Amino acid sequence: MTMLYPTIKQYLDALRLAEDNFDQLAAYRLVTGADGNPIMSSGNFAVVFKMQDSRDGSFHAVKCFLKDQPGRAEAYHLIADELEQVTSSYLAHIRFLERELFVDTGNSGDEYPVLVMDWMEGITLDRYLRQHLDDPYALGMLAYHFARLGAWLLTQPFAHGDLKPDNILVRPDGTLVLVDYDGMYVPAMQGQRALETGTPDFRHPLRTDADFNEHIDDFPLASIQLSLRAVAYCPDYLDRYGASDRLLLSESDYRSPEQSAFLRDEFPSPDAELNRIYALFLLALSERTLSQVSFRLFSLQKPIEPPPVPEVNTAPATKEEIADGVKDAYGVVYSRDGKQLLMCQNKGIRDYHVRDGCKVIRGKAFRVISSLNSISLPDSLTHIGETAFSSCWFLSAITLPNRLTHIGDRAFLGCDRLTDITLPASLMHIGDGAFSRTGIRQVVSCSPNFTFEDGCFIDQQNHKLIAFLSDQAQVTLPSGVSHIGDRAFSGCEKLTAITLPTSLTHIGDNAFNGCEKLNAITLPDGLTHIGDRAFEGCENLTAITLPTSLTHIGDRAFFSTGIRSVVSLSPNFSFVDGCLIDQQNHKLLAFLSDQTQVTLPYGLKHIGDWAFSECKNLTAITLPDGLTHIGNNAFSMCHTLTTITLPTSLTHIGNRAFLRTGIRSVVSLSPNFTFVDGCLIDQQNHILLAFLSDQTQVTLPYGLTHIGDCAFSGSNNLTAISLPDGLTHIGGCAFEFCGRLTDITLPDGLTHIGDWAFYGCTNLTAITLPASLTHIGKDVFYNCYDLYRIIIPNGMRAHFKALLEPKYHSRIIEIEEDLPF
Repeated sequence: MTMLYPTIKQYLDALRLAEDNFDQLAAYRLVTGADGNPIMSSGNFAVVFKMQDSRDGSFHAVKCFLKDQPGRAEAYHLIADELEQVTSSYLAHIRFLERELFVDTGNSGDEYPVLVMDWMEGITLDRYLRQHLDDPYALGMLAYHFARLGAWLLTQPFAHGDLKPDNILVRPDGTLVLVDYDGMYVPAMQGQRALETGTPDFRHPLRTDADFNEHIDDFPLASIQLSLRAVAYCPDYLDRYGASDRLLLSESDYRSPEQSAFLRDEFPSPDAELNRIYALFLLALSERTLSQVSFRLFSLQKPIEPPPVPEVNTAPATKEEIADGVKDAYGVVYSRDGKQLLMCQNKGIRDYHVRDGCKVIRGKAFRVISSLNSISLPDSLTHIGETAFSSCWFLSAITLPNRLTHIGDRAFLGCDRLTDITLPASLMHIGDGAFSRTGIRQVVSCSPNFTFEDGCFIDQQNHKLIAFLSDQAQVTLPSGVSHIGDRAFSGCEKLTAITLPTSLTHIGDNAFNGCEKLNAITLPDGLTHIGDRAFEGCENLTAITLPTSLTHIGDRAFFSTGIRSVVSLSPNFSFVDGCLIDQQNHKLLAFLSDQTQVTLPYGLKHIGDWAFSECKNLTAITLPDGLTHIGNNAFSMCHTLTTITLPTSLTHIGNRAFLRTGIRSVVSLSPNFTFVDGCLIDQQNHILLAFLSDQTQVTLPYGLTHIGDCAFSGSNNLTAISLPDGLTHIGGCAFEFCGRLTDITLPDGLTHIGDWAFYGCTNLTAITLPASLTHIGKDVFYNCYDLYRIIIPNGMRAHFKALLEPKYHSRIIEIEEDLPF
């Protein structure tokens, strides 16, 4: 009888309580990534979790099975016994535990097998190869390391059985390790049939399950080695002959080698070493084995490491660097050696010639210099930093020099008068959003790394769409594109429909942000990642289907869209009663509904950032027991929401979670939060999270140390506030738009005032800064039009000199020092 196995979600639920559900592995604990999600990967037959042994801190991969496979247990026992005797850096130690993990599958519970191996840090060979196409030494070393692996494997009495790039990891030091031993042959299996025969593009075309011996790896070793050595010789081969799911050769090439474009056009090769590997491949293809040749023929000469290339700093210049720099007659600051342009301090500059000999324009150098009309770049220039020319609205023409290799993220973002650009042959890197929201409609690329066709600006090295530069309403992306970059379609206001290729795996942050007319999109099978704010502002997008392969949806991905219907084919996400939920992490990602009342489902642990933001119809919500986390801006701008009850389990409320809501009543069942006189307070951290009241005057309670970001933002009735002794921190935008606030006394002991803290406090007339203050953010008193006097501690005038900038006020501010009598 076929055994039914748990789902990924059921396994996750069991592993969250590993100490109760494991037998021998009770000390193992799930490991989460920087985003708080468990580190895991899934395939057709199994899912693998990263876990840590709490006793010694060691990491392990725990493989849980999703489907039944006859003979699997017996095979794994034989494989584990064989590998127990083998010591090699190419293999991981494994254990197969038959009745190890108890999983509650709903109607009943049972104990299921798991496979345990040491956790191997690294990335798949295919991914490593594509990430290093512009690094000849890395490509050469990859082929060299694979040759050493192949020579070793040819001498062993066992075989991996499913050799392909996905089953080979490249460690951080460049060495290789084999993973996924489901199809392995060991001598104890002699006479048996294979449980699986490998992937067609990496196995001999005549192999069947009867071919099960120590030589089944010989052909894939020769095929993969031929591809790796060929790409090291000429990286362009991968674009010319490869595909997103394989290397240079396919099953059809094996069956009809005389019709293979790669084999026909590139051999014999000028490279003698490549010709030798080609001969080994032909032998393996004709004989199905390399048993008659010496394993030494599989070796390659080790590449010579090039001298290190000095790292180029393209980040925005620091205040210290600018202070130490040299300003020219036009108000542009350079480093003392003239090789770096640090910052333009002339807000009215119109035409400028960058100094000859300059190699780097640092990040933000000309950012928001809206008067800049033209700029001449010297032949010496190699790098343009991030946002270097961002929002230079009047910049209409620029010629990129012939030595330029690097253009940073968002370098020309918002340059809407820039209509065309020519890319030099030297160009190697273009950052995300570099040409987003520009007027560019014509690109001439002299670089082999980038192409431009039908509005699609593509990084050929990384199979990535950098930007869509066209006014077309409909577009079909070319096949082979695996990645849509950050902001690639951002602001394409005329776009109504797009066809995505089956090769697509990744949609970047803000990719379709602001595509207001986009009304239909089909996400392809194979897509795994949707970035932050990817479809934000797509008002005409009403429905979407999430493919089976999808594993990640970023914050605000569907914020401010018209989506009200979601079909999820992915086991990682569900959509019920308007709630889009990440099943793996028990997290509500978005509320996509016009309902006025909602009860969140039991089992939910986390409400994500911006999940209910701007839900204009929401009047009532019931939070479930077990909820622990409310994210940043989770309910911001919910004007019709008037009351909320916080469950006992709640431990975290993010910044601006209740910003500008209609909430005036909070019932807190959680010991971590209190609500008194309109003040919602985090008791654990002594932080005022929000002021939810229409009171005109308020006295904050003793013991409070922090006022959180935007805590009083938009409190239009507030005229006076008393801050407690012991307060040390006022967060960013804490009192923004408190237009009736006329007087505030900052207590002694206050050390920090965040950015924009009193922005728009138009009735504030005078303020005294305490001597304890060590940090004052940017634009703290911006648009405080009636502020005429700031009293600062004795001797600290230079520290607060930014307050003298005229943008803060409509008349001259009197800066007075608090001199002792």
